[in-house]
Amino acid sequence: MATRQYGIDRLRTTLMTAARFEDAMTQFLDLVENDPGIVTDATPCAPRMLVKAIELAAREIVAQDRAQDGAAALAAVSLLAVPGQPSFVHGTVLLGCKLATVLWFEDARVGLLAVVMSYQETRFTRFRLEVAPSGPSGEPGRN
Repeated sequence: MATRQYGIDRLRTTLMTAARFEDAMTQFLDLVENDPGIVTDATPCAPRMLVKAIELAAREIVAQDRAQDGAAALAAVSLLAVPGQPSFVHGTVLLGCKLATVLWFEDARVGLLAVVMSYQETRFTRFRLEVAPSGPSGEPGRN
């Protein structure tokens, strides 16, 4: 699995530094082609904060097109955790009638959302998830 680890580490670096997000998505698809176990051996997961972050990122993408009003509603979420790689999650999301792909690195708290808008257009956004420090209530993000 050293090859898998190398590929995932390389993908994380590309996602964090790429100017063209298409490069990270292409690298992920190449990784799956070379190691199908990244999908076939993965287990379903649904981290609540990640699902919310995906929803917010999707709103940003579809907000660019007023004709897509309501298209950011999450109709279905299918996220997979890769065995031996607890930090890496990938999957698909249905946003209204739009299909999207998600890549997420928990350790770096960074992800990529790619929404297929039409057969000619895919929109990408890189997103980060940060938890606010504890407030007076002692709960993260609640002040």
